[in-house]
Amino acid sequence: GAGREPGAGPLDPLPQGITVIRGPAEAVAELLAGELLAPGVAVTVALEARPELEGAGLLLPGLALIPAGEAEVEVVPPPLDAISAAEARDWEAAQRVGTSAAYDAFLAAWPNGRHAAEARAARAALAPPAAPPPPAAPTPEEVEQALGLDRDARRNVQRALTDLGYNTRGIDGIFGPGTRGAIAAWQRSAGYEATGFLAPGQVAALQADADRARAAREAEDRAYWQRTGANGSEDGLRAYLARYPNGLFASRARNQLAALEADRTAQADDAAWQRARRTDTAAAYRGYLRDWPRGRHAADAQRRIDQIDGADSERVAWDRARSADTIGAYQLYLRDWPRGRHADEAQRRIERLTAQQTPNTPEQIAWAVARRQDTPAAYMAYLAEFPDGRHAGEALTRLIGLGSPFRPQPR
Repeated sequence: GAGREPGAGPLDPLPQGITVIRGPAEAVAELLAGELLAPGVAVTVALEARPELEGAGLLLPGLALIPAGEAEVEVVPPPLDAISAAEARDWEAAQRVGTSAAYDAFLAAWPNGRHAAEARAARAALAPPAAPPPPAAPTPEEVEQALGLDRDARRNVQRALTDLGYNTRGIDGIFGPGTRGAIAAWQRSAGYEATGFLAPGQVAALQADADRARAAREAEDRAYWQRTGANGSEDGLRAYLARYPNGLFASRARNQLAALEADRTAQADDAAWQRARRTDTAAAYRGYLRDWPRGRHAADAQRRIDQIDGADSERVAWDRARSADTIGAYQLYLRDWPRGRHADEAQRRIERLTAQQTPNTPEQIAWAVARRQDTPAAYMAYLAEFPDGRHAGEALTRLIGLGSPFRPQPR
């Protein structure tokens, strides 16, 4: 059909273990139906009798299509004298060479030949005693175990790998998958076999690589510090920390930034305090405390608020006492403000009002007694006798000032 050609087609390179015979189809058919179906007839011997055929591939001496004694079809064998002559030639050649390889080649070609037993005996006589098998090479894991790396040494290996940019997934002294992968990656880059297990000399080489990498990074770190943070500017310090958050000068940079921030905060605090001082009102000081609850002047602000609030309250109490202008009103003022700004004046007013009162009536006498005793019982006795007296209001006020639960009953 279209696209088809006669023959086996290209067989280059030939697969291993394959014998190929090329030639005219009739000659190949005769070979297959004839000589090659004879038990024990080697392919090489059959091809020698047919020069029009060409053999390739597996053509070992003695290789037969049908081993001796296993013929399944009745064939016409080649002449026995030709086979005997070929075996005799091979046996003479093997004896002439006289080596184990020569006898092995003869037996491969004539495993059941007339001289097979002799060939085996001769080969056995020449074979040297079998050497013991070489000891098995240690595995990479066994090689690393022989290094005797303790927990600290393994941590150092992990640190070195980390410094070189390999991810060990932790520095814990345990060589898990992460560390094994990192070791293999480093071995590959350093030209070693990437087993993932350390061999003699590799620990020192790894540490040397890490030391060089650290030295290079430190040099870059110092150079960048000189270009940025060394001048103490805020922008330079922040630029350094952005690139080297854990660098050689990271702590110094953070401390300097904190100092700059503290200075800025103190200046703002002082400015807010000066504004409150200029206004000097309770509201201004409360505004300062709202913005700076832990400011440098928080205690002063609170004291000033207390002073202002206290002065306002005392002024209200004094105005109330002056408006009533009674002994009881002044006494209330003194109770709440015993050291107030008007304490002396209140006391003098009480004495003046007391001197103006001459007890010549029963009510005045009762009131004088109540004032002298100045107890809840005395004021209650006065009110019981003179509920509408001139001093009833003062008596009630004084009762309240003494904490008496007395309440006048409606009449």
